[in-house]
Amino acid sequence: MALRCGRPTGPSRPNEQWALDFVSSALVSGRRIRVLVRIDTYTREGLAIEGDTSLPGVRVAQVLEREMAVRGCPGTIVLDNGPELTSKVVDQWAHGRVVTLRFIDPGMPIQNAYTESFNGHFWDECLNERWFLSLRDARRMVEL
Repeated sequence: MALRCGRPTGPSRPNEQWALDFVSSALVSGRRIRVLVRIDTYTREGLAIEGDTSLPGVRVAQVLEREMAVRGCPGTIVLDNGPELTSKVVDQWAHGRVVTLRFIDPGMPIQNAYTESFNGHFWDECLNERWFLSLRDARRMVEL
């Protein structure tokens, strides 16, 4: 007989659990940009949005460190299995701060539903409404 476990419980207070995800867009020139979205899953508040042409694991860890300096350290971060988020740098960052990284199952974005919902609104209200002339223009329009 299979062991059955309940769903993980959600956060019970602000700053207990963050969620990360990437969305992509493009500049008028066609150059792709990546946007890292971070939310607090209790308050569903967008903590920060950062865009660039590349956001490798080192940059993700720097962004998390900067956010932690402002808000304190979350207990858990929910994220997908993208290479930037599964990197050794992000793992070491989390280990050094005793933050649990909870990776969603591949192909199951519903397990990061708050971020997916936030991203949908972000697309509707920002990314689909603008033509970004340059990376500077995109950053000015999307970053919190």
